[in-house]
Amino acid sequence: MDQEAGNIKLLTVEEAASILRISKPTMYRWTANRKIPHYKAGARILFSEKQIQEYLSQHAVSAESHSIN
Repeated sequence: MDQEAGNIKLLTVEEAASILRISKPTMYRWTANRKIPHYKAGARILFSEKQIQEYLSQHAVSAESHSIN
């Protein structure tokens, strides 16, 4: 159920959870705890696809580099 609001592509809870590979209950918990950016439209919770991608980038864990001897 992708929606366009101006230039913002909005995702449902299910779509955003799928991108993040987490469950819908976890997604609802994260929104309740304000751990992830989201929009509220009445009872609906929506997510910007761009902000979901930025969230992934900001929470990436870098690998250590090791030299091979």
